[in-house]
Order: sequence, then structure tokens, then C-alpha cells
Amino acid sequence: MPNLATLGVAYIWHSTVLGFLLVLPKELLKSNPISIYNNMDNCTSVTPINKTDVDVVFSVLVNIANVVGVLYNLPQMYHTYKRKTTNDISPIFLHARFWCSIMWIVYCLYYKFWYVFVSWIITGTSSTFMLYYMHIYPRLHKTPIFLPVSTSDLEGVKEKDDDTLLEN
Repeated sequence: MPNLATLGVAYIWHSTVLGFLLVLPKELLKSNPISIYNNMDNCTSVTPINKTDVDVVFSVLVNIANVVGVLYNLPQMYHTYKRKTTNDISPIFLHARFWCSIMWIVYCLYYKFWYVFVSWIITGTSSTFMLYYMHIYPRLHKTPIFLPVSTSDLEGVKEKDDDTLLEN
């Protein structure tokens, strides 16, 4: 099993490099001109904005957002790896987050929304990591899915001869 540093570096490298490879090439920045409405009453008059200025600002903004997306997932992933359990996370939340990321990834691939695609790859990767510790890790290591949070949760529990627990 790889150590935490290896997993963290691999996660950051995967998410960040994938993001920069997908969104920074100039050919991906060529899209429809961005426009704003001058007259909000009838919304018929459209004035183009200098697209290259906006592209640079949004490219920087979305790359910062994707790096923050990596960083905000790390504390929970570290906590999950350290404790080898996800009993502090709702299974409904985690499964919904995983399937939502799959649907967004398919959508973004179809419409070629690369910046949003990278964001959902990050979310999907962290969800998959936590789902591993929710479903697969306990089966591989024969540990119960819901471990006690503290030793006070074990008060009044004795071990039988066959290593199973019985309550008093």
C-alpha cells in the first residue's frame, strides 16, 4: 500500500497536470466571441468584448479554481486515509457526488467544456478515493465498515473467544 505522501503527490500531480494539459493550449481558447447586452430591456443589441483579454482573465481564474478544488479535497482525503474509514461521511452524499461527477464529465466531454471537465475530474477522483475506503478497503482488510469513533464507544463490549464482539 503506498504511503500518504505518495497518494497526495499523485493526486495533486494528476489533477493539476491534467488541468493544465487540457485547458491551456491556445487552440482550446478559440471559441465564440463573448458578448454583453447593452440594452437589457429588449436584449437585442449585442456588443462584442475583446475576447483575448477576457480569455486570459478567465483562464487564470479557472486554473486558480481548479487548484483550490484540489486543495479543498485534500483534508478530507487525508482524514479518510489516516483513519481508513469514511464513517464520518454520509454514504448518500458520497454516492451522489460520485454519480454527479460522472454525469458532468460526460456532459463536459460532449460539449468540450475543458475547464469544467477538469473540475469534475478532481471531484470524481476524490469521491472515488473515499468510496474505495467506504466499500473496498474494509472487505480487503476484513474490517467493519463502521468503526468506533473513540474508545468510549467500546464501553460495555467484551471479546468472545472467536474474536467477535458481544455487548454486556
